[in-house]
Amino acid sequence: MEMLVQIDFLIGVDQDLVQAKRIVQEALTSSRYIHVKRPWTVLVNSVTQDGYFAVRLRAKAYVLDVKFEKAFESDVTERVMEG
Repeated sequence: MEMLVQIDFLIGVDQDLVQAKRIVQEALTSSRYIHVKRPWTVLVNSVTQDGYFAVRLRAKAYVLDVKFEKAFESDVTERVMEG
């Protein structure tokens, strides 16, 4: 019933990567839907989006049950946007 969920966030190449990664990590690990006994990670790489360079932060974590996938995505996204 567990499911790995991937959520992508883009920031500008001139933005504070350390702070952005911290915000994503905190949002990810504080969500009530995360399966805390399973591994999680935030991966960073550069991408081109609509002709612009950006930095992608890819959050990956497991949820306790497949039915929480969308709620988890929404919860983490809202927390990142507030951060």
